[in-house]
Order: sequence, then structure tokens, then C-alpha cells
Amino acid sequence: MSPAFKNVTFGKKSTHSGPANTKTTVVPDGSAISVLFDKMQAQAGMTKRSSHRIRCDLTLRLVSPVETPTEILLDVRGAIIKTNRSTVSLTILIHKRARPLIFSEPHTKSCSRFVINLPKGARKFSVSIFATARAKHPESAIVAIDSLDVAFRNPQ
Repeated sequence: MSPAFKNVTFGKKSTHSGPANTKTTVVPDGSAISVLFDKMQAQAGMTKRSSHRIRCDLTLRLVSPVETPTEILLDVRGAIIKTNRSTVSLTILIHKRARPLIFSEPHTKSCSRFVINLPKGARKFSVSIFATARAKHPESAIVAIDSLDVAFRNPQ
């Protein structure tokens, strides 16, 4: 049996992400899943707020346990818009391992890609995305997370 995604659940500590403001799509054969975020943005400097944090905790569940170790591709798309002295930080936590989330060019949409190994018997895996924007008016910083796309690397 080929591995297949079933659904996504959101953690209680998530901010600006959940069933009410995301759209989740699983392809018919379950080989890929996409989560589109409507309001996953951290903004600072435009108002009195000098720092703003966002967080999204997701658990991606599989239809059945994987029969052999399996690789998946995970793409996070988003953008950073900031002025000179403002700062942003982005981190993704996959299987309890923190990695920097990098969007290559400020002021353009970009993508970070990760390869994840699921061990034999895995029924789910967890992903957390953290972003912080810091700025003092009139400086500004915005971090926007647009989507999370996950696919099995070599569907059988």
C-alpha cells in the first residue's frame, strides 16, 4: 500500500492559523497535501506595535502507518518585507528539530524546501512554524507565510 495523507490538525497554541482561516487540500490519491494560510502574518512598526509573533503547529496524519522508511518533501512559501533597521526571524520545527526558515529575497515571494525522513511505522508527523517581526515606527517589518506543501518524494 502506498503511503497517503489523511488530514491536518492544528495545535492549541497556533495563532492566525486553524480551520477557520486556512484551506487544506489532499490530492485524491493522498500523495500530497497543501495548507493555504489566509492570515499568517507578523507585522511590526506600522502602528505602536514594535514586535509581533506568529506560530502554527500542525500535525499531518497518514491513512495508515508507512511500511518502509519514506522521504517527503516539505515546501514553505512566504515573503518578507522590511526596512533597513527592522528585523525578522523565522524557524521551522520538524520532528522536534529546529531549522531556519529562509526566504531568499526580501520583498519577493520565496520558498524553503526540506526533505524529511519518516521511519517505518510512522502514522503522523508534526511541523511548527514560528515567525517574529521587530521594528520601531517609522521602520516596518512584515513576515507572511502563504502555504505549506507536503508530498511523498517517490510515490509508488
